[in-house]
Amino acid sequence: MPAPTATRAPFVEITSPAPGASLSSPLVVLTARYERVRARFGTLRIGEARYPVELAGRSGVLRRNVTLLEGANRIALELGGARHEFEVVVPPSARVTLDPVPESAWTGGEPGYGGRIWGRRFRRLSGAYQECSCPAGVISVNGLLQQFSVTERTGKFAEAVLLCPGINHLAVQLGECYATRLVRARVAPARILATLLWEGPATPELRVDEPGADLERGAARGRRYDGASGLAVRTYRRMTGMGNGIRGAYVIHVRRPRVAGRLEWSLRVVTDEAGPRQRERMYYGLFDEAAPPPAPPPPTAGAVAAAPDLAASPAPGHELKVCEVVIGKGGAVTIAP
Repeated sequence: MPAPTATRAPFVEITSPAPGASLSSPLVVLTARYERVRARFGTLRIGEARYPVELAGRSGVLRRNVTLLEGANRIALELGGARHEFEVVVPPSARVTLDPVPESAWTGGEPGYGGRIWGRRFRRLSGAYQECSCPAGVISVNGLLQQFSVTERTGKFAEAVLLCPGINHLAVQLGECYATRLVRARVAPARILATLLWEGPATPELRVDEPGADLERGAARGRRYDGASGLAVRTYRRMTGMGNGIRGAYVIHVRRPRVAGRLEWSLRVVTDEAGPRQRERMYYGLFDEAAPPPAPPPPTAGAVAAAPDLAASPAPGHELKVCEVVIGKGGAVTIAP
């Protein structure tokens, strides 16, 4: 374990999970403290999976949702030249199984915006569970969580998941039972990636005001997992010969469904995906006149999290401005708030 010193050298220590721990779940909130780190960005690795991280200051606490695999997992965090690494173990589980899928089914491409071939971000993850007593199951893909409803103790599931470029750790957990899988995805990194997750009886809309067409736009896709939850994605990436993309603001909105009912949502915004300067923000909201908005959870996923004015819930059919992604001079990116 690293120890703070009287020098001005950078220091980092992973405080949770503990080195050598045998864990009861593959879904983990990794916590680390760091001091005197001048770099703004760092790298967390879980086995082969890479998690770019952004720091809020030279000293502080980092929290990040991560997904482990059954068996031994090597965790390594490097910030500004300081490094801490060790292994933890996730014991094999039972009563949850994942259906076999050929590798080619996960890594193939499909025509995207403009007819080019894009890697398939959406994939179907299916399996079965036996004698699991819980109201909902949880899926995690490299730390991005989504839920699906469970109505019986024994049954099957088939859910749409969103893949990251390169190595993906997938885990499904119901109660104390789980199953995991490693997937290699041939997916082009996005300059801007917005992912909307929701739980409720109707489907919200993810909409973006665009300053121009110098970033190649992926289709705004929406998928429902089941009758009560779903996700939608909008991607932008560099067009060939267009450099960093047009300067200006991409304004991201969430439109409330016209159907009445309580709807909870979260929005993850990523810029320069999978690159050394990846930025990430999480936003949370509730559309429901009958109840006050909940307090946003603490920052997760290694991001400097921010939340919109949740009290300003729009009327049905209207939209809420959540944030702006601004591409400035030289391609520099900021996310506000």
